[in-house]
Amino acid sequence: MYINGEKAKHTAPGKHSSRKDEPVPEGPFFYNKVAIFVDGEFFLKRYCALTGKDSGEIDPKEVINILYSMCNLHAARVKRETYRIFFYDCTPFQKKLFNPILKKTVDYEKSDIFKFRTEFHNLLKKSRKFALRLGKIADDENERWAFRKGLVTDLIRGNITVDQLKPEDIHPNIRQKMVDMKIGVDISTVSLKHLVDTIILISGDGDFVPAAKLARREGIDFILDPMYQRIQPDLFEHIDGLYSTFIRKKKTHTGTGKESEKKDE
Repeated sequence: MYINGEKAKHTAPGKHSSRKDEPVPEGPFFYNKVAIFVDGEFFLKRYCALTGKDSGEIDPKEVINILYSMCNLHAARVKRETYRIFFYDCTPFQKKLFNPILKKTVDYEKSDIFKFRTEFHNLLKKSRKFALRLGKIADDENERWAFRKGLVTDLIRGNITVDQLKPEDIHPNIRQKMVDMKIGVDISTVSLKHLVDTIILISGDGDFVPAAKLARREGIDFILDPMYQRIQPDLFEHIDGLYSTFIRKKKTHTGTGKESEKKDE
């Protein structure tokens, strides 16, 4: 790492002696590149949480524009050229399942989520600097359905009965496969080949600690963007920076008893 043309002193491999919310010092002109890794499932969930929108209400073009803006802000903040933006997701679930509450078969290929994911992935493939990495969706044939969070507790406490269950109380019991592995492999590859000197990971998953440790051992400055979500202590221990670039809207009182919204500066 270079500051004002001189080599900076390191307190640990890949880490300079500044606070974790400070920008990265500028390095040699031939080494000023940043790779951005995006955990797609995490990003979309946080996007919905921060905007207050349901997954079926968001527009693919708007989401990509927001993500691209986030990545540009990161690159500008660390004064690096963007090497590539790696986006990790899974092909959307498209099976037909018999819903025990609706008592009819549901075709998930016709769902809003399937349509959004398909259009979103197609747009990502055409977007500059983006590299789409797709894993697979796996469903449990023995346990086809999963309950929404807190439903079992409500049933046990008698807050609701089985007869009061609604279709939205259950969802297909599916999980992502190969996504975390792809992220870890790509971070390791970029780090070992020294293609960049800075890595930004948009995620909040502690499973990426080994990849972060490897990158830092190779002298890579590793910055995490959890999109304002609290992270696990063991993950915080193995990063060099913590910063979120998603522009949130704040509610403020106008003096008339009403609330207006403004963006974070």
